[in-house]
Amino acid sequence: MSPAVMAWSGRILTGCFTIFMLAASIAPKLIGADVTTNSLRELGWPDGYVLMIGLIEMACLALYLLPESSILGAVLKSIK
Repeated sequence: MSPAVMAWSGRILTGCFTIFMLAASIAPKLIGADVTTNSLRELGWPDGYVLMIGLIEMACLALYLLPESSILGAVLKSIK
């Protein structure tokens, strides 16, 4: 596989991951959707932590997307 194809494959996969995280995980937490509040409540988290978890996820995603800190962002995101 050529380096150009590998680079574009990585960009496409990173874009898919970013869209998924924003749409399926971060946005529902930031807007306070009932599904996220109920899910976290079932896991034993108080309701007040939903926004904080969403902001932490957004910060980890930003670190992942910055080339200088992408490894740190990936490690922090996997700890969640």
